[in-house]
Amino acid sequence: MRRIRRQYRVLLNPPECRRHFQQHIGNPRPQKAPETFRFRTGSKLRRLIEHIGVDIEGIADTGGWIDEFIDVESDTINDSITPNGQFVIHGHKIKAAGDHTGVGVYFENTQGDIQRTKVTGHLAENTSSKIIGIVPTLPSPGAYRVIIVTQFSSSSTMLKEPRTIISGFTLNVE
Repeated sequence: MRRIRRQYRVLLNPPECRRHFQQHIGNPRPQKAPETFRFRTGSKLRRLIEHIGVDIEGIADTGGWIDEFIDVESDTINDSITPNGQFVIHGHKIKAAGDHTGVGVYFENTQGDIQRTKVTGHLAENTSSKIIGIVPTLPSPGAYRVIIVTQFSSSSTMLKEPRTIISGFTLNVE
């Protein structure tokens, strides 16, 4: 184990990469915003350092996402919906908040005529990582996806325009 630690010492101390960007396109001026990349190196890595390059792939997705949908009535995860039953949604930046008329939690039928049905009742819990509510009566059986329209941001101010978060999975209604 000691030998592995010596050979891969750089992996045990994660690197730190910093750069300040004021816009997501274009190349910032290096004299105002220099890139820094810091890590502790072993002797083998120091010999290879001139052959290492850094590629900037773009800006990370800062929007929200839906991790899982739990149908409490059927006790399933990311699988089915029970109309008029309780649900729990876990995710990131999913709080349904804002003054825009479209803000809310929706179930969208993905087959045939695409229809969105809004959750109209009170949400028992509505936080940035968890939403608990009651599934509305859905118009027809089939496959649905969860859509959250929100103006929530992680700062103290709301977004000017609503953001739409769509689940990466479909839920079945029998």
